[in-house]
Amino acid sequence: RFNQLDLKKGGLKIVFYADASLGNLGKEKTDSGRGYVIFLTDDHGNCGVLDWSANKIKRKVQSVLGAETLAFQDALSAALYIKSLLSEVLFRDCETQVIDLVGVSDSKQLVDSIRSTKQCTEQRLRMNMAVIQEALINEELQLLWTESGRQLADCLTKGTCDTKNLCLAVETGDINGFVF
Repeated sequence: RFNQLDLKKGGLKIVFYADASLGNLGKEKTDSGRGYVIFLTDDHGNCGVLDWSANKIKRKVQSVLGAETLAFQDALSAALYIKSLLSEVLFRDCETQVIDLVGVSDSKQLVDSIRSTKQCTEQRLRMNMAVIQEALINEELQLLWTESGRQLADCLTKGTCDTKNLCLAVETGDINGFVF
């Protein structure tokens, strides 16, 4: 179900939740999973799901930070693509910032690392983090932290998580209780 949204210019926001789980997939639990859900919201608080994904992370990661970084970067890439498409289709304007973009993570370590001026100790992650940092610097992204109980993508990465919050957000068309 997709809720009716007020599609006026300047009133739309794409909000995505990204999460990861280290070493929870495969026969020997050596592969890591990532998931994200992307919502379109209006300034009245109404929302609808635009995209979601839950997959194995394509490369081996050494830490939770690595898994969370790759999950967030995948979600950011998908959200930027959707933002560009919607900006062009709805407003014939994919150049200016007509739709805000908000990324939500429950990884305090990721949020702190992205906002830090110190380099990540895992050299392979530095480029991935730089992509996210560049989106922040260019004001293409607002980065928010939320507690794990309010992370809507949590159930996409862990088989033991409750789907109640995600289902509630989709059914009611309201994610305000989960971030804002």
